[in-house]
Amino acid sequence: MPLTQPSTPDERRGNHTASPSSGGAPTLKKSAIGLRESTIISMAGAAPGQVVAVSLAPLIVASGYGFIPSIIVASTAMLCIAVAFQRMNLWDQNCGGPYSWVGRAVNPGAGFGVGWILVVTFVVSLIINFVSIGPAVLALLGFDPSSQWGTVIAATVLGTFLTAFAVIGVQLTGRLQLSLAIAEYAVLLMFSAIAFWALFVNDRPNSVHPTWEWLSPHGVGGSGGFVATMLLVIFMIAQWDTSIYLSEETERAETNPGKAVIIAVITLGVMYTLICFAFATVAPPEAMEQHSTNAAVFVAEELTGSGWAKAMALAVVASVLAATQATIVGLARIMLAMGRDKVLPSVFGKVHSRFQTPATSTLLTGGLGIVATWVYILASSVSDTLDVLIATIGFMFACYYALTALAAAWAMRDRVVSNWRDALLGGVLPLVGAVLLGWVAIMCAVDFSSAEWAALAALAALGVVMYLVAKLRYRAPILTGVPATER
Repeated sequence: MPLTQPSTPDERRGNHTASPSSGGAPTLKKSAIGLRESTIISMAGAAPGQVVAVSLAPLIVASGYGFIPSIIVASTAMLCIAVAFQRMNLWDQNCGGPYSWVGRAVNPGAGFGVGWILVVTFVVSLIINFVSIGPAVLALLGFDPSSQWGTVIAATVLGTFLTAFAVIGVQLTGRLQLSLAIAEYAVLLMFSAIAFWALFVNDRPNSVHPTWEWLSPHGVGGSGGFVATMLLVIFMIAQWDTSIYLSEETERAETNPGKAVIIAVITLGVMYTLICFAFATVAPPEAMEQHSTNAAVFVAEELTGSGWAKAMALAVVASVLAATQATIVGLARIMLAMGRDKVLPSVFGKVHSRFQTPATSTLLTGGLGIVATWVYILASSVSDTLDVLIATIGFMFACYYALTALAAAWAMRDRVVSNWRDALLGGVLPLVGAVLLGWVAIMCAVDFSSAEWAALAALAALGVVMYLVAKLRYRAPILTGVPATER
């Protein structure tokens, strides 16, 4: 159906429960965070410090130093998608985000499919974040980052702490995210400035001097692969949409979450271009590869010695913690939206009466991350399976962003002919973003191994089973067309 503005606040939110004051079921806390916190939470989902630490060496190798064009193109594609998200949030402020939008704009079955992809991508991201907590913290404290039990204990303690914060309230989450962001971004930008000073002012002997070939999509000597680099950059920028899932709890819910994702994507694109360029000049690619598990700390050691490198290790830890909590918060609210619609067990659709947060979904999400960390670290056979699934994460992100953008263009199809602004923002930009990400997803899928295809097939089959359960067992009103009061 064409896009039409819902007539009431509850319809806009997709939340048909009454407020606590009216004596009905409790709802999420309204106007709990502002634009600043919303933007920071979106950027935290992308985890700049953590991503630079683990992706810098692969980025240099994959691109042959030609990563700047890939960052620009991927950021532009994501910005187009962010505009689509902003337009859809104006229409419908729902903590399910794309799940709700696609369901209303196309049909509930398609919405469930996008919701399922959302859940899977967030769960995989959660596992990546939880597994990263232990080594980052151990390295900061001077312990062996490869210690299995050290990793498990650190992830369990900090995961419990982050989950508790998320349960208590989104305002507390916003304050924690702001503190972590200040520490993370200040250190990253400081070392970027030091790297540029060492290169252009001090003419540091070990520095790698950039050439014009760094601006080529295929890098120095044509050694880089543009598609492979694009997929890596998409993974680096992905999950900028976390603030959308907090829309029901944000001041000016119609506008602020959309502004937040646009600001976040632009800022991330600029930061990644600046930081990766600066850090890539510090040491040759062979040295970067030898320290690929935490290249950011290696860069800091090269520039200032081991003492100041602790500051970089702290920034990476702050990034990991912020990303983990942002993922917990976002996934819990996606599950809340699906639970409210009864496409997941209705217990996930409950809001805590005191904290006004999706406590059940949050506790399950945090517990899942902790258990997954134990399994990943201590059970090698399961970790191999998870590694295959993690290899598909960039593909899944590209798919759900592209599908949401297509749904946005479809929903606004009657408006794109009304004026040039609606044609550009509601039609052209979403389609450009969808085409770019769809192309990257297809090119990525061509190179998938049989194990990766099997993992995707298993996830798709599980999604079909979940859909049938929701329709036939839970008799979800949005899938059966039968209102809950008539069943």
